[in-house]
Amino acid sequence: MFKKLIRKLSDSAILMSWSNQITIFLHGLIVTPFTLKFLSSADYSFWALQQTIVGMAMLADSGFGHTLQRSVSFFYQGAKQLPRTLDDFKKSNEVEGEPNIEKLTSLRATTFRVYLYLGILVLIVISIIGYFLLKNVISLSENPNILMIAYFLMILQALISIQNIKWSSFMTGLHMVARLNRYRTLINSLRTIVFLCVLFIYPDVVVFMSIMIVQTLISNVYFKTQVNKWYNKHSVHKKANNFDKDIFNSMWSSTWRLGLSQWGYFFTKHGTSILTAQLNNANLIAGFLFTQRILQFIRNLGESPITAHLPNYYSEMAVKNYSKVKKQLSQDMFITFSLLIGGFVGFGFLGGVLLDLLDISKDIVPPLIYTIMALTIVLDSYSWIHGTVYVSTNHVPFLIPTLITGAVIITGGFFVIDTFGLLGIVLVQFFANLAFNNWYAPVINLKLLRWPFLTHLHNLFIMGFPAFIHRVKEFKLK
Repeated sequence: MFKKLIRKLSDSAILMSWSNQITIFLHGLIVTPFTLKFLSSADYSFWALQQTIVGMAMLADSGFGHTLQRSVSFFYQGAKQLPRTLDDFKKSNEVEGEPNIEKLTSLRATTFRVYLYLGILVLIVISIIGYFLLKNVISLSENPNILMIAYFLMILQALISIQNIKWSSFMTGLHMVARLNRYRTLINSLRTIVFLCVLFIYPDVVVFMSIMIVQTLISNVYFKTQVNKWYNKHSVHKKANNFDKDIFNSMWSSTWRLGLSQWGYFFTKHGTSILTAQLNNANLIAGFLFTQRILQFIRNLGESPITAHLPNYYSEMAVKNYSKVKKQLSQDMFITFSLLIGGFVGFGFLGGVLLDLLDISKDIVPPLIYTIMALTIVLDSYSWIHGTVYVSTNHVPFLIPTLITGAVIITGGFFVIDTFGLLGIVLVQFFANLAFNNWYAPVINLKLLRWPFLTHLHNLFIMGFPAFIHRVKEFKLK
């Protein structure tokens, strides 16, 4: 009985997604403070920023990973083609069926060449722009040569990570979300143990980067193996080696817009980190990046119900099952924002206490700045959820709002940084998002789903609260 229950929990995408995010959160809660304690402010700032820089390098993916997830989900549902425009999506009459093996085989062959070129683009981005953004932090360190070695290791990690985007996108589209998150839960738990050991034996940024490269390599082998197993099990055709122009053109019609939107979204989300990294106060940089990192851990945990059900959303949108989408979205969003708000309030009160208990001299940001940062994330998360569901149509209209928001944050923050410092930077981010980005995706997605805003809010509570109680009970082993 117990084994059967464990197997049931392991096969649940939502529970595995939560378990994955919980291990990431615990890594942040346990390892990150000790990293802050044992590293100098400059070295910690480099370590915190390297993930942002690798994330920027992944923008060379140009949104292809997200488009690939949707494409795999469409063909998994049995679709015969991908919609290129919103009109194509509205006119299509796809019905649920068996996976379209022929298209899925062609899709794998097509993406092989695409990600070969994207890897070259990653190398260019991280070698030029990445160094420029890290140069100030490296100069503040007492061991700049060590950080330069870590920087070159970061380039290697980025080259492997771009391939991981491809294979993990295939796993997600093939409805392997539970398996994917089960693996991530295991690897994140092992990483936490290894980092704790290293922190107390030999805390060094180069060692940290070496651990990340090993983890990225192991993930690459696992993701690729799982996808190939699925193909070997289901495919009855010979492996396609040809580049399918029709599939690529259908994907590219939305990818280029999504790619540019992601560049804008990157600066919308991480522009404050980039600007703060240019300050001359290493302690202030470290405190801000530490706080931001913990908030991001909480956000990832809160959004896990949405990410776990992305293949379901894409598949249901493919057959225009809007009623099911609205019900599932109401439940997931209620859980997401309950976790976000509870997590932000909890860390706001206990974060300083945690640092005191660990005898860490560095501080988190002041309460006003913390409140602005948390509120910015809550509003951004609401917008992101609606936008993610809407792009199931393969129509990506977010280009202009996100580019404007990102540009305003970078340019506006640059002008206020000398006068208002960190407070000015986070205020620019908050108001820029509010003016251009936060409202746009919810408006067009609610219109597409024929879901009036007040009805949407009502559904969040009526459908969301019972689902929240039910999922809490799922964690209790009886």
